[in-house]
Amino acid sequence: MPAFAQRWALPLLVALAPACGAPPPPNFDWFPALAELHAQQDLSLPMPGLRAGFDPTTAVTEPAVGDEIVYVLDLDVPPTSERWFLHFFVQEPADAKDLVTMAVRVYDADGEERGRGRERVHRRHLSSGLYRAAEVLSVGPDGGVPADEAVQILSDGVSSMIAVLSIVRHNEDLAPLLWRVVERPSVWSVVTNLGVRTDITLSRSVPWDGASMGWHGQGLRTPLAVRFNGRPALDCSIATVPPNAPVHVCAGILSLVASRPGDSGITLKMTAVSARRRGPPAQ
Repeated sequence: MPAFAQRWALPLLVALAPACGAPPPPNFDWFPALAELHAQQDLSLPMPGLRAGFDPTTAVTEPAVGDEIVYVLDLDVPPTSERWFLHFFVQEPADAKDLVTMAVRVYDADGEERGRGRERVHRRHLSSGLYRAAEVLSVGPDGGVPADEAVQILSDGVSSMIAVLSIVRHNEDLAPLLWRVVERPSVWSVVTNLGVRTDITLSRSVPWDGASMGWHGQGLRTPLAVRFNGRPALDCSIATVPPNAPVHVCAGILSLVASRPGDSGITLKMTAVSARRRGPPAQ
């Protein structure tokens, strides 16, 4: 089977959308070109009390208070570029509803704190991660996983990804950055569809080597396309590893590259540069 011939479409967030013919499946010609954007050169962290690098991997998947990860977020909107640092850490353990309280601190390129926030995330989403879904996608329909089980695994994986990105999306300092990359639906599209239908389509995962960003271990890179009301909105390449400590607090998502469809050159990179177990958060 040719690369990316197998696609899985997951319609999400349907808002009063009428029944209509399914749009043609997206192609993934852009996916190979995004591979080099996952590499992260040596980087020191300008924030006091935080250092780059990853603690040794363990089989632990249960988030504990103080477990943390730091991402560097690079936004390119030609001719300008911006850099931000995102510090996520577990502030409160899972409660009776299985919700973990994650805190986020936002820093600019000079290490100056620019904002704070909190998000409650389901522990199971952090523990399950996206990697198992990427494994299913890497072998295709002949990989021995029944179709109904594969759909459930993919749905769980996408839920994990959304849970992690919700920490960014719900932060008032970071959300505007995401909207500078996403191709928003037009007013006419919203009116004629009586809302916004979001479709997430995944395709064949490929092996990924994270050594260039300081990670040593198996990984997979997965293409993901987002459409609003049938129109391309975002192309993503996501590099994931098994969600074991110290990367369990980010569901095993080590790198995400998102680009606006077309030739705009607008891209956003979110790359993990540090992950620690039970490290005390910066004061």
